[in-house]
Amino acid sequence: MENTAGGVRQAIAAVDAEIKRLVAAISAGGNIPVLVDVVRQANERRETLSSNLETLLNQQQHSDADHDEFEKELNAHFELCWKTILTHQVGPASFSEV
Repeated sequence: MENTAGGVRQAIAAVDAEIKRLVAAISAGGNIPVLVDVVRQANERRETLSSNLETLLNQQQHSDADHDEFEKELNAHFELCWKTILTHQVGPASFSEV
C-alpha cells in the first residue's frame, strides 16, 4: 500500500487499466469464469485502495485543521502576552549617586 494520496491514486489508475484489459479479454471470448474472478479480485483491490485514499485525505484534512487551530491559539497567546507587557506600570528609575 502506498502512503501518499498520489501513490494511492496511481495504484487505483493501474487497477482501473487492469480491469479495462480484463473486460476487453472477456469481450474477446477469453476464459470467462477465470477472467470474471480476476475482475472481481481487481475490483476488491480498487475498493481497498479507494478506502485507503479516503482515509489519507481525511487525515490530511484533520492535520491541516489542527495546524490552523494551533496557529490561532498561539497568536492569541502572543497577543495577550504583549498586551500584558505593554500595560504594566513601570516605576521611576532609581539612580544612586556615588
